[in-house]
Amino acid sequence: MGIFCEIYINKPEDEIFRPGMVVSGVIRYTVDKESTFSKITVSLKGVGRVEIEKEWRSDREKTYVKTEHYVDIDNVVTKETVTLPIGTYETPFAFVLPINIPHSLRCYKKFLTEYGKCDIIYYVRIKFDSPGWKLAKRCRKEFTVAPKLNLIPVRLPTVPTICGEQKTLTSIFSSRKHIVDIKANIESCFISPGGAIRFNFEVNNNTNIDIKAVKTKLVEIYSFYTSSSGADLVHTDKVKNTDYKTTEIKSGTCESFDIEMKVPQYIFTIESYATIVKREYFVWIEALLPIPHRNALLKIEVQIGDIAGKDTNTDYVDFKIHNDAPPSYWEVMSEES
Repeated sequence: MGIFCEIYINKPEDEIFRPGMVVSGVIRYTVDKESTFSKITVSLKGVGRVEIEKEWRSDREKTYVKTEHYVDIDNVVTKETVTLPIGTYETPFAFVLPINIPHSLRCYKKFLTEYGKCDIIYYVRIKFDSPGWKLAKRCRKEFTVAPKLNLIPVRLPTVPTICGEQKTLTSIFSSRKHIVDIKANIESCFISPGGAIRFNFEVNNNTNIDIKAVKTKLVEIYSFYTSSSGADLVHTDKVKNTDYKTTEIKSGTCESFDIEMKVPQYIFTIESYATIVKREYFVWIEALLPIPHRNALLKIEVQIGDIAGKDTNTDYVDFKIHNDAPPSYWEVMSEES
C-alpha cells in the first residue's frame, strides 16, 4: 500500500473552532516499504464551492460552478529528496485560523427545475510528492469552523423603526381609491440568535372587500452566486414555528396586533467573507386578499447575529466537530487536493 496516514486534531475546550483560533495536532503516518519523496508538506486549507444546475432545455441541463479560497497555508516538512525506511513517523502541526473567514457550511436547495449546492470546508492535509511523474499522495482531515457572530457588521437599525406598505386595489364600480395600508413598528432590526423579534403592526382596510386574514412569518432567503452579475439562484423558505395568523379584517375597519417572534438558537445572517453565498432574513406581514386581487405584503429585513464587541460561546446545534474515529485508508488517501 505504501503509506497509511492518520491526522489527529486537538479539540478546543468547547469542541468548536472559531476564526482566530489555533488548529494544532499531530500527523502519524506509516511507510510499509522503503519510499522516496521529493517533498512533504503539511497544509491548512479553507475552500468554498458553489454549484448551480438549471434546466436549459427539456432534455438538457446547464451547470455553473465557482470556487474560492479562504485559507491556504503550507508548511514544508522536508524540502529535499528524502528516503524513508519502513516505520512509523509523526509530524506535529499548528496553524492559526484567519479572522476574516466564513464558517463551515453544507447547504443544498432545490426549486422546481433548479438546484443550488454550497460547501465551505476546512481541513488539515499532508502531501507526499514523489520524484519524477508519480502522482502525489494526499491525506486530509476536515474540521468545523463555527461563526464568530460578533464580526457581523451592524447595518440595520437597533432602535424602534417604522415601516409601511400600501396596496391600491382596482375597482370598476367606484371612483375613490381603495387602499390596504400596513404599518409596522419593530423594536430592533438586529436580533441575537435565540432572542425574539418584537413588533406591532396595524392594518387599515380602506376598501370595499374583507381581508381574509393577515399572516406573519420569518423568512430565510439563500442566494447562490457563480458570477458577479447577481444572484444566480435564490431560494426562499419559512423558518419553522415563526408564523402567526389573524382573523378576518372587515371592510372599512382598522386592526392592530402585537407580535413576539422567537428566533431559533441556530440561525444567523451570512453576509461577510464569502462571495458565493448569502443568507438573509425578513419578517413578512401579508394581508390575504380574495381573488382576483394580489396580496398586500410588507417585508422587513432583520439581521440575526451578535453586536460587535460582545463575545459569544454559543454551541450551535448545526456545528459539531467531526467524528474522531480513524478514517479508512480510502477515505484519507487520494491523488486529489
